[in-house]
Amino acid sequence: MRAFTIVPIFFLLGSALLLILTAINGAGTSSILGKFYWSQTDTSNIPGAQFQTTRWTFYRSCDVKDGHNYNCTKSKPAYPYSPKDNFGSESGLPNTFVSSRDTYYFLTRIGWAFILVALFFTVVALVVVPLNFCFAIGGALAAISTFLAFLFTITAACLITAAHVKGRNAFNNAGHKSRLGAKAFGILWAAVACLLITFITSILSALGTRRSNRRRSGSGVEAGGAGGAYGARDSNVYAKESDGDYAQANYDESANRGVSGVGVTPGVAGPGVHDEPISDASKFRFFRVKRAKPEEI
Repeated sequence: MRAFTIVPIFFLLGSALLLILTAINGAGTSSILGKFYWSQTDTSNIPGAQFQTTRWTFYRSCDVKDGHNYNCTKSKPAYPYSPKDNFGSESGLPNTFVSSRDTYYFLTRIGWAFILVALFFTVVALVVVPLNFCFAIGGALAAISTFLAFLFTITAACLITAAHVKGRNAFNNAGHKSRLGAKAFGILWAAVACLLITFITSILSALGTRRSNRRRSGSGVEAGGAGGAYGARDSNVYAKESDGDYAQANYDESANRGVSGVGVTPGVAGPGVHDEPISDASKFRFFRVKRAKPEEI
């Protein structure tokens, strides 16, 4: 079960990295960040479009050069996927972007906010997961935090995917070639998978730690009970042995008086001699003393 304690940490680190890459989608144009976008559309025949080919990211829309985002608009958080708002015109747009403008607008903006919330709960889970090495409650807190992170991530993924898939289909049906950003969506859904695995393994880890703690406490109680039983038995044996030694000592003393005294035999009261009870040990042949025969004259 210790493996299930390490596995959540591994997948949590992976999901945190993937969520960070998702959250900064479109934040830069150089290096690998310039290849991340949600969808790309040929907007050369749309009068209000600023670029020949438009890419949508979390923070702005961009042109394309050498496969990278280029000459982007001014950045702002939760940049909506809403061509009507992005281009400032309805001319040449598929009708769905006009009639269902709020759908695209709010789906993408809420999705961005949910990604940030999911990242927060992922960091919380990273803090509490190591506690599961010592306490079962650490695994429980990690499972709860991971579940919340998973819930917000999968909700955001569904919202963002639904908006861009619907928009891509609308552009393609209107004759504007459009496609999704495979890298960005691949990273987003990989984060969902990592958080799901983390949630399942966190539950298994918490159950394993709880069971291990119960086993340890049970072993301690059994050891204590066994020690008490052995101690009681040893005390009884010692008491019985002491009683036997005391009885034998009384018998030996009585026997010695009978042999050295005049006409006094063991178990028979003589002059000035008090009758003493004979111990049960005298019943055994080993402890019997032969009586002295009277001397013949």
